[in-house]
Amino acid sequence: LVVASASGKVRLLAPSGEQLVAFSAWHERPVSLLAVSPSWQKGDTLIATCDSGGTIRVHQVFVTGKSGPIVAPRKEATVTLENDTRFLGASVASAVLVSVAFRRSLQVEGVGVGAITALAMASQRGSKYFVVGDSEGKVNVFGLDGAFKSRLDGTSTPGAGIEGFYVHQNQLLFRAGPEWGYIDLENLVVKHVECPDFEGMHVITTVIDSERSWRVLVADEEGTIWVLAVQSARTCRVDYKFPRGLTRAPLDLVSLRGFVLALERSGGRGGSPGARGGEERRTASLLALNMSHVGKQEADLMHYPSPVVWKTRHRGVRSWAVFRHRQDSRPEGDLVALLSEDGLEVEIFELLMHRRVEVVGESLLLDPYIMVPCIVAAVLIGVGWHYLKYGRAMVKPSGDAAAPRTS
Repeated sequence: LVVASASGKVRLLAPSGEQLVAFSAWHERPVSLLAVSPSWQKGDTLIATCDSGGTIRVHQVFVTGKSGPIVAPRKEATVTLENDTRFLGASVASAVLVSVAFRRSLQVEGVGVGAITALAMASQRGSKYFVVGDSEGKVNVFGLDGAFKSRLDGTSTPGAGIEGFYVHQNQLLFRAGPEWGYIDLENLVVKHVECPDFEGMHVITTVIDSERSWRVLVADEEGTIWVLAVQSARTCRVDYKFPRGLTRAPLDLVSLRGFVLALERSGGRGGSPGARGGEERRTASLLALNMSHVGKQEADLMHYPSPVVWKTRHRGVRSWAVFRHRQDSRPEGDLVALLSEDGLEVEIFELLMHRRVEVVGESLLLDPYIMVPCIVAAVLIGVGWHYLKYGRAMVKPSGDAAAPRTS
């Protein structure tokens, strides 16, 4: 887990809460954005921080195992036995050595460059990029070596800026007010998605389904979650719309295997810290929705009318992160980290949530080992019946006995 403060200090934390390393990014202005390489598990351990002046500093993390005896983890329990987790409570700092090296510095500058509002690291077709969005709706693209590639127009809506990026494998989503779409970094092309049933609604969150890359989950200004099927990164159709009022804005989404996590951040205004309104403003809700509802009819959901799997309440959350494990890895639990509203506390917990897939056997009509013998037997029975009923009468008699009589 990577945590950065406005002063430029960056910390790396283990799931157990241990601090692995802390270093300064040496920014001259307050740090406002943080991005981590999406291919961290493949050895691309890069961290990028951006300050309010548009300066981006990139560091690389190195993790090696310590030689010699490993110090036993602390004895006090950090989780209950019913959690059955393999992450929380396990000592990591005593087994690994973490170091950080500065790599390069980037500067977003030029005529018409607004305040930096979004930062992401993406990879497409083997090439890695740094992508920066600003308040003027521009998308600045840099190569891995820090070379400036291009400045793209992300939106045509006056006054709308780039509000965020979302990286999934080799796809990069952007959102800017009512507009959203994909960015082709290799060809330096911005592709706006046109969805007639979703036209004109302000998009506050866009994520790609972790299992179906052509499916996009979108939350509108009311907090309603839409499931869209995107075709050729240009057009889309509405596959499903979760019930209105099920979730509320402001809302963040993360797609997991068979589920979608939604973080509701209360957006109330006014009220003293001790008042009811102020207390509501400092709370957040985290809930999981079942994606199996998508594509089902109401009759199919009579026994499971609500898509909400579980819902928990937390104190005010400023930011959050989700670490998703690969499906073929063990253990399968995903980790969630919540940063408190004051920035002084990080809550890390593991999602002990598994989906049950009911394997429905193929119909007997599709089994060739059963259907082929049945078809052959049916043909033979039909031919035999036809012969017994008509075959003897159709045979021509022979000999004198069969000759016709005349008088």
